[in-house]
Amino acid sequence: VSACALASSSASAAATAAIASSCAWDASASACALARSSASAAETCIDIDTLLADFENDQDIVDTLFALFKENLADQVAEINRSFDNKDRKAVADTMHAMKGASASMRANTLSQLAAQAQAHFLSADSQRDSDVIEAIKAEVDRVNAFLEGA
Repeated sequence: VSACALASSSASAAATAAIASSCAWDASASACALARSSASAAETCIDIDTLLADFENDQDIVDTLFALFKENLADQVAEINRSFDNKDRKAVADTMHAMKGASASMRANTLSQLAAQAQAHFLSADSQRDSDVIEAIKAEVDRVNAFLEGA
């Protein structure tokens, strides 16, 4: 399992704080446990060893997939922002579903788990923690993007 080195310890603290602050919406989420237990700047965000094994250790394919994944994440975050601004909780949930699947395929396990929790949250009637949930997703996307920049 590879570690995601963030640009700075303050970026790590901000991501961890954002994820931890969203724990009220599901205390059982493994991302919450990760946020509570992690104090270092290097946290797992993409299981590169498994991803490489999935593609017979072909680094060129993985590099291409990283570029596509990064572009896809940017589009998904933009769609989440638009849907959230329009108060379209179903559209946010649908985009979270897509993010969950893409992240799982790319072995970005924490992001996939957070997106699954966010999807369930936005399909529920509870809108009190919406902003916290969105911020937790954005913080994890930032962590994944930091890893992809260094990959």
